[in-house]
Amino acid sequence: MALGASFSDLTVTKGDHGLIFDAEGVTLVGRFSDELSAYRARKQWREVLKTYFLLEEQRDYEMSVMSSPENGYNLLSCFFTSACGRYAFWRLINDQAPEAEEKLGEVNLVPVGGSRRFMSSIWNSHDAHKAKVMEGEDEEFSNVFARIFKIFS
Repeated sequence: MALGASFSDLTVTKGDHGLIFDAEGVTLVGRFSDELSAYRARKQWREVLKTYFLLEEQRDYEMSVMSSPENGYNLLSCFFTSACGRYAFWRLINDQAPEAEEKLGEVNLVPVGGSRRFMSSIWNSHDAHKAKVMEGEDEEFSNVFARIFKIFS
């Protein structure tokens, strides 16, 4: 099922994993295949926002992991609340901070053990370098999380 919203030259389907910049909601969203990857990414995102933009959680942004095992959803969302946070988000979506964007999308290696030594993250794809920017079109998408779940349903 393809997404109804417009993404810069990309069609997002239910099975897609990746990073989405919600320009209207000033939210950064990542979809992961498992809960462990979402929590590892949360740790990495916190470090990137602190290091590159000097942002503090609760003051400049709010981050949360939402999981739905029955539907296979593991979402990490970061909502920017302060003016500094919104400026950092603007820099990310306008390619003004490529090193930070690269760190946000870096491949996480997760030791699994046994015959499978490593598991790559969601950004290990040919479209990893393209940012996805979402813009809501009508009042149905007024709630940020409703829009996020609508994308992947």
